[in-house]
This record gives sequence, structure tokens and C-alpha cells, in this order.
Amino acid sequence: MKHDSVVRTREVAGFRLSENLYNQNTSVPSHEHDQSVLWIALDGNCNEVQSGRVREHETFTISFLPESEMHSLHFPRAEMLSFGINFSSRWLERTREFRLALDYSIQTRRWPLIGLFMKCYQEFLNHDSASSLA
Repeated sequence: MKHDSVVRTREVAGFRLSENLYNQNTSVPSHEHDQSVLWIALDGNCNEVQSGRVREHETFTISFLPESEMHSLHFPRAEMLSFGINFSSRWLERTREFRLALDYSIQTRRWPLIGLFMKCYQEFLNHDSASSLA
């Protein structure tokens, strides 16, 4: 059984934005990403296994995963809709100019960040010709 379906995707200014739907009672085997990814669970939940730890992702949980970090996902209770932003390496290099090292994973449910992420998602859904100028 296929575990996920890319609902839509878009490349903008060195970022790959994607909306994904994961089926209930499925798993994504251990894997790594070629780019760092910041993602939010929009609806549903899952369990992520990373470095021997299990993290539960509920609706509005935001996670950052650096590139090449191994993890797996399990969707035992319900399907899950997510929105992700993949960062090219040039964007991560720019963060180091400001002494911001994004080389470890994080998980949060802080509302100011959730609100900002949801604005990005709404912009993604309402794509127009000016969006590619970003």
C-alpha cells in the first residue's frame, strides 16, 4: 500500500513547498531527506521514530528535520495531512551568517510560529503570479 500522496507541490525561491496526505494504518520506513524540512501536521497525527526516540505529532505540531537525518513515520489512528517546506542548502548556509545552526531536529507547538506557518500555507494554497517573485 502506498503510504503517502503528494496533494500538491511548488518550488519558490529555493524552497520546495508540498502538501501531503498519509493514509491511516500505514508507515513510512526509515529514510532520510536530501534537504532540511520544516513541516506541520495540519490534520491528524503520527508517531515519528528518530535516534531511538518516539515523538508524537498531533495537529499543529511543527517539526524541523535536518537533511540526512534518519527517521520513520507511523500513522496508526487516522490519516494525516501535512504541509512542508524543504530548504535548499544555500538557505541553510545563510542562517549560519547569523550564527543560527540548524543542524538538529526540533518539535514545537508554539502559537506564534504556528500562526506564521499557517499564513505560509494559506499563501501556498492561494498561489498567484506574484508568488513566484518572492
